[in-house]
Amino acid sequence: MHGTTPPPFVTAIASGVRDTGGRALVVGGWVRDTLLSHANQDARLANPESRTPDPGKDIDMEVFGI
Repeated sequence: MHGTTPPPFVTAIASGVRDTGGRALVVGGWVRDTLLSHANQDARLANPESRTPDPGKDIDMEVFGI
């Protein structure tokens, strides 16, 4: 699947959580919009050709085990 990789700052946070023995999950609207290939309004304004959400906008994470 294309366009489903979170931005680098999200991966860095998840790696830090994992390194301390926890688990981080990306949840919410960014996941839904990415999987459905629906761009939010900000992403369309920033890049009309984009079919993926703005990578820095509204990414929610849940962290467990730390």
